[in-house]
Amino acid sequence: MTTYQWEIVFMQEIDSVYVTTLEDSVLDAAQTYYNNYGDHMKVYAIRKDAEIIRFEEAI
Repeated sequence: MTTYQWEIVFMQEIDSVYVTTLEDSVLDAAQTYYNNYGDHMKVYAIRKDAEIIRFEEAI
């Protein structure tokens, strides 16, 4: 299973927020951010931070 972590950078000088998506899509990241946090902060940039690959081991 692969997930993607995105960094949301704001116009103000405050800490970034990270969101995780199942799709490799900046639009999905933006939608996830707005669904979780609302639109009260102005977003400066959205950057892909990591591609996380999880393996399940069968014994």
